[in-house]
Formats: sequence, C-alpha cells, structure tokens
Amino acid sequence: MNKGRNFLFGGKATQIDECPSPPSPPPSPEPLPPPPPTYCAPPSEGVCLEGGGVDNDCCATCGNGGCAAGYTFSTQTAIVEGGSWDRPTDQGFYPQCGQMYCGNTCCTPLGLEAYVTGATTDARSMQALAMANAGSYAAGTATFCSNADGSGTCCTKTPGRYGNGSPPGHTNSQLTTSPCPSNDQISYIDITGSCTVAVYEHSPTSSGAAWFLTGPGTFAAPTHFGDNTISDAIVCYDATMPPPPPPSDAASQTWNQAHEQCNAAHATGIDATCCIGSDIAQQCECAGRRRELSPFHENTRGRELGHCCDYGAYCDCSTLAHAKPNPPSPVAETSLLANLCLLVSHSAGGTAQRLLS
Repeated sequence: MNKGRNFLFGGKATQIDECPSPPSPPPSPEPLPPPPPTYCAPPSEGVCLEGGGVDNDCCATCGNGGCAAGYTFSTQTAIVEGGSWDRPTDQGFYPQCGQMYCGNTCCTPLGLEAYVTGATTDARSMQALAMANAGSYAAGTATFCSNADGSGTCCTKTPGRYGNGSPPGHTNSQLTTSPCPSNDQISYIDITGSCTVAVYEHSPTSSGAAWFLTGPGTFAAPTHFGDNTISDAIVCYDATMPPPPPPSDAASQTWNQAHEQCNAAHATGIDATCCIGSDIAQQCECAGRRRELSPFHENTRGRELGHCCDYGAYCDCSTLAHAKPNPPSPVAETSLLANLCLLVSHSAGGTAQRLLS
C-alpha cells in the first residue's frame, strides 16, 4: 500500500494517498544465442579438393574447390581477412586465403538426415512423384557421375524427372544416355542448392529401392545410395509440400474396404499388404483391369503379390460374379470387390473407370 501524506484542512489533519508509481517496464527479451561456429574439416582429413585432387591446405583457387563425398562444400573467409569465420590457427588452413583465393575451402560433414534409404512404397517416394507430376520443384541442380570420386562420365540436371526409357515406367531416357552415365552406372551425385533428389533402382512407379538425398552436398555409392543401380531420378522436387491425400470418393473407399476384407482372409502372413502387387494382373482377371490395388495404401505400391498371399483364393475373392452391396460378415467378404469388378467390366467411364485407370 502506498503511504499517504497528512495535510491540515480546517484544523483537521487529513491523509491524502499518493498517486501510485507507474508500472515497471517489461524486461527486455533475452538476446538470441549466437549461431554455432561453422565447422570445417581440417586439412589433415584429406577431404578438401582442388581441381579434383586433395588440397592439403584447404585453399583452392576460385572455382576449383570442392569436397569429398559425404560433405557439404562452402568457402569461408576468416575474420582477420575481413570475413566472419573464426579460422583455427593450428589445423593447417592456409592463413592467407581471402579474396585472392575466394576464402578457405570448408567441408562440413553431412548429417544422417541428408541421405535416407527407402523404397518406392514409402511416403517420401509418393511425395516426390506427386510433386514431379504437379511440376512443383525447388531451386538447385544435381550432377551424376560414373565414378565415386566425381570423375568419369558426368552430366548435370536441373529440376525435373529423368529416367531410362519411355512412359509409363519412365518419362524419358535422359538420365542414362549421353552425356550422362549409362543405365546402372551412377556412383556419384553432387547436389547444389537446398533441394532433395530422389533416385530409384528402377522407377518411382515400380517396386524397388529408393534413396532420398538432401543438398547441398556430395554423395557417393555405396555409402549414400546403391552403386551402379540408379535408373530414374527426380531432381529437386519440393520436399516441403505434403503428399496429396488418397482419393476420398465413395468408390475409392469401397474398393479399399473390399481389399482389406480379402487381404485379411487370404494373407498368409501378418503383413497388411500381402495381397498387393504389380504381378496381380497375371493372376486375377478383374484385378488385371487396373494397374495395382495400391492407390489407397501408401505402403503397397509395387509389392509382389505372392510374397505372403494365397493369391488363388484372393483372386476368387475379387472376381465373384454375384455381389451384395453391404456384406454383413466375412462369408460375404468378396461382394464389394465383385461389385467393382462388374462395374469395371461394364463401364467405359465414370468413377469405377477412373479408379482402375
């Protein structure tokens, strides 16, 4: 409580409270911590390059510097030369590498998140393909070479998709024809810009391995991707955008529910995707009218049908001639798929045709 002052009015002492003190100003925000110092691998590690060879003082002439695979390349100008890098004085960096040499070569190790091994069934692959189909790309380039040290046959690609043939498996053959290395001959990938490159053992629409490489950085087989196995690439797709949601129309949901019933009844393993695969078309007449059962299961595209499935029983399940709209029990497990089979057989368009195309 504020203390008052006494005043004499008409012979009587009266206390008048003082005005309250103004509020204290809010405390100043804590200053942001300084960014961590830039780490550059010392020359003794032998990862600085100049003109393709090891640079033992990490001071290349302008435009001739680089880093070994597994590192991100940059140049750093020391504080004593007018820059902002606190260059170590006891690690062998050339001490006079300022503007004349464009700064010291700085090779920073790639983080584990920069190279991820997966498959075409992964959400990452679905995202990459969706962004490529939508023409949504980031800035950057990718250089592909036949030798793991960045030598041999090389080509540089701007954002886009490049493959080893023609549709529907590939969009073109630009990744595996001159000036690029031949098919299954890529051992080195250098990415400029903050972009992600997806490379595939076969193609994003076929079963097989996939690797997702985030630049800038230099990547080499077999550490970062499979050696001599790449046939398709999506260069600098927009990895910040989520993949599109699966179709939500009633027919899509019906087909999805029907597959789950038949898969549950006739899978021979615990994998929820046992009865899925591109070779289903060779076994099931109805299922053969569409490419795969996969559009509504992000983890199923390209799987081989027989890996844990009684596909004879599953195909019978999917091709029954008599359908009921709402199967009340597992006895009627086949009705939904059978109904869609009939729709496909007798419809040249509409929802069912769109679903199976």
